[in-house]
Amino acid sequence: MSLGRIHSTYLRQNIGHIRPGVVRRCISTSYEEKYGEKLKRRLDEEGLRSVSELKAKLVERTKSPEVVGQPMRPSVAGSTPNEAPAKPIVKERKDSSPVKPLSSILNLSKLFSTPHTPEQITALWTAYHASKPGCLSAVIPTETYERMITSAKLYPSFVLPLERTIPPDQAPADATTAVEKKAHEFFYLEWGFHPPPPDPRSDPAFLFDLPPATSSTPPTDQMNPHTSSLLFTPLAEYKIRQSFATPFLVLTHYTDLARSHGVVLLRGDRTPSTTQGNEGKFSMSLTDAQVLSLLVQKFWLGTEESQRGRELLETFHIQPKEFKWEELIEYANLGVPT
Repeated sequence: MSLGRIHSTYLRQNIGHIRPGVVRRCISTSYEEKYGEKLKRRLDEEGLRSVSELKAKLVERTKSPEVVGQPMRPSVAGSTPNEAPAKPIVKERKDSSPVKPLSSILNLSKLFSTPHTPEQITALWTAYHASKPGCLSAVIPTETYERMITSAKLYPSFVLPLERTIPPDQAPADATTAVEKKAHEFFYLEWGFHPPPPDPRSDPAFLFDLPPATSSTPPTDQMNPHTSSLLFTPLAEYKIRQSFATPFLVLTHYTDLARSHGVVLLRGDRTPSTTQGNEGKFSMSLTDAQVLSLLVQKFWLGTEESQRGRELLETFHIQPKEFKWEELIEYANLGVPT
């Protein structure tokens, strides 16, 4: 008989003799021995006398209706983007989202154990991606992101143009102006929405890492917005392969810090080129990826300045026969660097 089978048989025969109360006491004793010093320090910081009072206060804090106040104070010792982080305390998501969890990119437990301002997080996020040749990054205010996804849920797909210069030997014979010598490559864009990530502060693992709450600490009872991803595929390829077409660019919006710090982290991943002789290169240039990410805000931002973009989105979805490519190109090229 194998060792595993003997072990299973022993458990079935003897587990009934163990009283639940004994098990609970053993677990409780082990837990308090392991974290005794941290518990005592946390109780002193909170001005409490027992663990039960601390638990009750933590539960009450998650239900607090306090309004978000000033940003958290800056930290002198911050996380270093290039150091190899220790294994995160934060549990990774168990949902079916295809998006790589933020905890696999940033050490969230370290981020919360020492307060970081939105400006510090922006600096960390930018510095981390500066060394990633296939990536681009940005940090978006939560309010701005929520306006964008409100529009995106109504209009989840679209076509965006990228300006191209026609080689002289391929330009039309009657082309005389710079505009006539330009062409455009169109990219099909599609939004995808994924379950909202939990606020990292709600994870029990942070019990001993979080600093004492203050009146300016944002509440944890407000759910984060949906995480979202955007796929950009050349329209010509999408027409042929539909959902099997390979995207050249994927933008991901991480909303884990939307409530705690008021920011959404944007990461863009360019697809490596599969063309022979282009090893180590990407299917899309960094400049093209940056222009497309700017166009997303231009059309989905939902402000007065982007009203024309919203009208084009509505026409594309509701009255496609009235949609004019010339108007799309004209609006898309306004104020966008090429």
